[in-house]
Amino acid sequence: MTFIPEFSQKHGRIFFHGMPYYAPTTNTYFRSKELIDKVTNMRALGGDVSASTFINETPHHGRDFGGAWKGVILTDGEIIHASTSDSGTVMQPDGRRIIIGDENDNTRTTRTILQRQGNDPYNEIVVRDPVVGGVYIKLDPDGENPEEQSRNNRPWDSINRITHVIQELQHAARHSGGPSLPVYAILDGQVRDLHDVSVHHLNQYSLSAKGFEELKEFGSVSSREDQTILNKWKDFVAGKSATDVFKETLLLGPGLGPDDLYKRGRQTELSDIQKVQALTKISHAWDDKFLPHLKQKILEFSGPEPIAPVVHDHTIPLLSKNRIAQRRTQQPTLPQSVPKLG
Repeated sequence: MTFIPEFSQKHGRIFFHGMPYYAPTTNTYFRSKELIDKVTNMRALGGDVSASTFINETPHHGRDFGGAWKGVILTDGEIIHASTSDSGTVMQPDGRRIIIGDENDNTRTTRTILQRQGNDPYNEIVVRDPVVGGVYIKLDPDGENPEEQSRNNRPWDSINRITHVIQELQHAARHSGGPSLPVYAILDGQVRDLHDVSVHHLNQYSLSAKGFEELKEFGSVSSREDQTILNKWKDFVAGKSATDVFKETLLLGPGLGPDDLYKRGRQTELSDIQKVQALTKISHAWDDKFLPHLKQKILEFSGPEPIAPVVHDHTIPLLSKNRIAQRRTQQPTLPQSVPKLG
């Protein structure tokens, strides 16, 4: 058996699970598109998940993250399958994943993870019973050549593009059950604490609400005051890469290695009671076909006598049909908006 901590520390690989804005309904029973639901589920459910890797302290200027620039860092779990490319795994009603597009000799797992196939920069690893060690935003450039990287990582819109995502990550880290998770930025191939956007530094570049909307819609602003701020921002980013801008405008900690991440992950694992609370909280996010397995997991975590989960000081029946239906019709609660930046 191969486990993430030993593999990561020996080979310098960081494991992650990307969480795109959409829900890939063809290979999972999970239906919610909300990041907080995805993180809560990943922390509480166990079972099998698809993961990928990147090389620690090596800038990965490519599409290593499968098109998802936010998600979770995995710090433990059993590696049960690996492919050098997307292996097309599909979730089953019992929470396990089967391999559709690839067969792999498990005796070659290590070599497989360390390889890439052709021009495909994405590998897929199936991890059983993963431990979520934090949430991340990936800030290294996307693209296989300098032209793509330049187009996808313009300093001009970098900060505006990520401020909402950072706030979304912070919200999920605090409210996904149990101890709060660390929030990380992946920059220059390093996992670093992301404490916040340096609002004090960026306030000098904040447009008015009207100017922000004009810039987003038309690419220009009408007021003299907003144009002055805009010119000041352009002067600030002139000659800088997006990475340079991130380093100057985000409050970041030093780089963390696999051992650091593992130790932190141990501190934020959920207890069985917290898992019951979390799984009940997100029962609305699953297809009905998965609910029997979800209830079974809740009963397993409950021990000999089922725990009646308490949410917002109210005792909640296990997988109440009324509760599930009610939660499915509710609109997600979004974090408060951040200052609009020029």
